[in-house]
Amino acid sequence: MEKIEMGCEESRKLAQKSLDKALTEAEKKSLDEHLSRCVECRRYLAQIRSLGLLLQGALSKRFDGYAERVVERVIHRRRRVVFHTRWAMSIGALAAVLLVALILFLCGAFERASPIEIMRVGEATGVEVKEGAVWRMLNCNEPILSGSILRNMKEHPSALLTEGGSSVVLNKGTSVKLEKSGSGYSVRLLEGDLLVTSNKEKFFVYSDGVEVINRGTQFAVHRGLFYVLVVVMEGEVECRAAQRSVIVRAGEQSRVTLQGFPEPPSKIKEEEAKKAWYIPIVAPSETRPQDTEKPPLPLDLPIKKPEQK
Repeated sequence: MEKIEMGCEESRKLAQKSLDKALTEAEKKSLDEHLSRCVECRRYLAQIRSLGLLLQGALSKRFDGYAERVVERVIHRRRRVVFHTRWAMSIGALAAVLLVALILFLCGAFERASPIEIMRVGEATGVEVKEGAVWRMLNCNEPILSGSILRNMKEHPSALLTEGGSSVVLNKGTSVKLEKSGSGYSVRLLEGDLLVTSNKEKFFVYSDGVEVINRGTQFAVHRGLFYVLVVVMEGEVECRAAQRSVIVRAGEQSRVTLQGFPEPPSKIKEEEAKKAWYIPIVAPSETRPQDTEKPPLPLDLPIKKPEQK
């Protein structure tokens, strides 16, 4: 009888074939000789025979729950490897997240700066800060953290002061979101209007897609229902919208409609200036008013006597 030489791969194929009892005499002899030398193949043959018996029992419904045991035995080895792999990947991902958080913290990304303080207006301020879903009234000179949402609920304007001497005045009913970065102060106008007085500090005011960048000292931004109005009292500002920009100088204003372009700067209209809370109504006159009455007569002039009849 011819002798068949084989390796582990061929012997395992024959072992699987032996479950169906389809081996020839030569294949049986060759498989037995290989199993006598290879421990792994003997273990493999024992496992598949055990699985075959369990599977037969499950299919014949003679053993309750054996089908689940068959599946569990098949994937047991892989599950053990995957379990350790998942733990290693989870630990590695957590370590990476902690490392990135530490780097950002050291770089100052999580720095909770307080560059803006409430200025005292009258007896008390009317500025409230949003903490979660609750609004809390701020005290005078209480620091405001970067990223805070504020609103002014008093009938009079309230001012916010920076460490550099600049101020942001909120009109009644105005709400803003304040942030500070390395490039300057970011003020997002959510509702109402505000007045910015800059002391050589950079301010960026955003409202409905309009960006206002100060290049001077004093300007105001009003957020209307369908427009944003920029008014400059001193210096000049750059008004950007829809990838276009205009320079608005002192004594000028520019209006930007929603989803539109900035209008060319125009002189501040007197009727609008009289209604605005942040613009002086009328500048004091430099000339003395003329007196329409007749001046008194000098004392040395002769007095005319009444005529005698």
